[in-house]
Amino acid sequence: MTEASKIKKLIRSSIKTDIRKGLTLIEENSDLQFVADLYLTIWNMCFVKKLNEVTVEEIHLMNIQEFPNLIPKEIKPISEIEELCLGEYPSLKLFPDILRFKKLKRLELGGNNINRFPKEFAEFEYLEDLWFVSDNIGEIPNEIGKMKKLRKLSLSACKLRRLNGHMIELENLEELDLSYNELTSLPDWILKLPALRRLDLRNSGAAMNEIPKAGRGKIEILM
Repeated sequence: MTEASKIKKLIRSSIKTDIRKGLTLIEENSDLQFVADLYLTIWNMCFVKKLNEVTVEEIHLMNIQEFPNLIPKEIKPISEIEELCLGEYPSLKLFPDILRFKKLKRLELGGNNINRFPKEFAEFEYLEDLWFVSDNIGEIPNEIGKMKKLRKLSLSACKLRRLNGHMIELENLEELDLSYNELTSLPDWILKLPALRRLDLRNSGAAMNEIPKAGRGKIEILM
């Protein structure tokens, strides 16, 4: 077990002495300051209270037991983190901190009371898997077309009424989840996405007769 993993285990504990020991290890080793930096950054995004206002008894909330994936499995410097799961935090404040995660490949959001699809996500040049579920984003910005590496995109229950035409530029998109939305129509180009293999339209507002017959055979369509 690496020293960083050891610290993560101690801080995740509900035992006050373990938490203090983990924090002390960070303070005593300058090479482990990236651990503190990671925790502080995620805390600032997910919680209203500032970390310096939090008692040691509350630190274990950083890894809330029912949300064990909040802190990445492998503790690395922020610039090397590839996956983040930030679902179910209603006070989530993404910016500017999230843009420090330059190498993100997978990002999970949901139930965060976010009311827009952040155009800033286009800055994640390595992002392949984006789950944006149960938020009132309403529409998708043109910048979606710049997210060329996306392979999986979930926009379930986001109160979408229409899709952005720039999505046709997602040349590597294999799976698209549009379930539980309020789509008024389905664009002709949706089956022209070159890599698309799975399309989830359950309770999306779209009807099967809106889907062009040509191209249906190569795609798994859930209605």
